[in-house]
Formats: sequence, C-alpha cells, structure tokens
Amino acid sequence: MINKIGVGVIGLGVGIHHINTLLNNDKIDLVGVCDFDNLVIKRFKNKFPKIKIFHNSERLINDQNINLVVIASYDNFHFKHIKDCIKNKKNFFVEKPLCLNFREYNEIKKSTQGRAVNN
Repeated sequence: MINKIGVGVIGLGVGIHHINTLLNNDKIDLVGVCDFDNLVIKRFKNKFPKIKIFHNSERLINDQNINLVVIASYDNFHFKHIKDCIKNKKNFFVEKPLCLNFREYNEIKKSTQGRAVNN
C-alpha cells in the first residue's frame, strides 16, 4: 500500500485547478478544502461529496490528516495562512504572490530558518 500525502486546499478559485491535478495523483489524498464563499462550497460539495469541507482555514491547517496545504486564497490572506502552516509545522505550496511586502517576506524567511524553502 502506498503512503499517501494528505492535502488540504484553501481557496477554490484557482485552487480548483490544483484540485483537478491532485485528484489525478495516486500518492495524494485530498482530505479537505476551505473557501469563504458558501455558494462555491455548495457547488464543490455537489461535485465532490466525499471531500471534507472546512469552514475556516485554521481548522484545515490544524487537521492531523493534512500534511500539505495548498494556499490559493486571496493574496492578502497568503501571509496569514503561511504563518499558520509554519506554526503548525505543515508543508505548504502557495500561489503567487508569496506575500504582499518585504516585512511579510522577512518574517516568513525568519520563521523558516533551517527548513527547506524554495524562493
């Protein structure tokens, strides 16, 4: 049996493209998704009824079954989601931009000292 990577996706706009790719990978278990828009969530749930819906990003990031978080939220939330992932020792992939300014970048860089990070 293959050990699968548990993945959560925040943001179902661009995130849906990542989801389509993730679902085609037999090493990935798409554990759950999160979005602010209830209509988007409803449509997603109709199409993918077995995938867990999280109503806030913190719960998704804190879920023990999630090893990797795909951050495809609005740009102004990227920094918060990254900080939450770092705090909870979660791997993450973030859509560009990574963050909105040098202060945020420097805080991310400082928080990831000693961890593998691709800039």
